[in-house]
Amino acid sequence: ASKAVTDVKNSESYKKAKKMADAQVEKIKESETFKKASEKASEKIDQIKKSETYKKAEEVLCEGARVAKEKFKEGKEYTMQVIESQRGKSVGDKISTGVTVVAD
Repeated sequence: ASKAVTDVKNSESYKKAKKMADAQVEKIKESETFKKASEKASEKIDQIKKSETYKKAEEVLCEGARVAKEKFKEGKEYTMQVIESQRGKSVGDKISTGVTVVAD
């Protein structure tokens, strides 16, 4: 299948079709309709970014990220304590502790 895709991409028909499609895309990008639509979309995005809902969502996401980072740090510290506490213990004790940690 990969060879077939490569063969198609290397074919003259594909190259011509791609060239025509790329030219059409450029024409569309240069058109006034596209430029106006792009401008309106940018204005709407700016309005959304200035809205209270957007600002509140941004605050909530930042707070969530902060909490997640804190919880990750706590989990890492706990894991390191458990690993350190198991040094020199038997395999059975390590397994027992591992099951307890997972249950926590």
